[in-house]
Amino acid sequence: MDFLRKLFGSSEVEFYQYDMNSIPKTTGLCSDNECPCPETPIPKGSGYLYISQEAVVFMKAKKAGRAGGGFVFGPMPILVCEQGAKLRGIDLKVAADDAKRWWETGKAPLRPTPMASRKRQEPEGETVTIDMSTSRQVGQRLSGLSAEYKKFGFESPSSLLADAKALRNAKKAPGTRDKVVVDRAVIERACDKLEELSSLAKMAGQFETANEFGNHAKNLRSALDR
Repeated sequence: MDFLRKLFGSSEVEFYQYDMNSIPKTTGLCSDNECPCPETPIPKGSGYLYISQEAVVFMKAKKAGRAGGGFVFGPMPILVCEQGAKLRGIDLKVAADDAKRWWETGKAPLRPTPMASRKRQEPEGETVTIDMSTSRQVGQRLSGLSAEYKKFGFESPSSLLADAKALRNAKKAPGTRDKVVVDRAVIERACDKLEELSSLAKMAGQFETANEFGNHAKNLRSALDR
């Protein structure tokens, strides 16, 4: 069906639309359980919208009509105060813009809130050097992710097999014995896929599988941050 092709990796699905009746009329409250504030009041049009990877996956499932069975309940974006936003280390401008749009239109973007420390755009064609064992291991794991997506009723992204092959067959970095050179974009996409599947597995109660995918993504992310 069309929604399966659109659910992951498509630019056509950009926002999740809230019922405007669910948006506070005048004042909201900081809803971040990790923020130590006493539910700070947030006037209409202000605050910061924090969108986790899990929230993105759940919003996509709801938008595509897949929010049934194991996906009846799931995390959604949360409105946070400045203290909470800074504690999470998110990009304050992006989060504030997202909150303003949410207040005005009820739309939440289908992507996680970027971290303040992470570059928003990387130069096209940039490469990174990572451990050969990590590249091979994750590449092999990506090769089998099509079946994992199908378990949750979703079609796998079109770039999945190509990225898996690129990681498995990455060339050795000059002057090294156990390092390989990989396109940064390949690693970013691989991390996104692993984090999506980790979120899906977690919402379905498959915590061991969720941890496995999450750990693979964490190892790759660490390579990008070095």
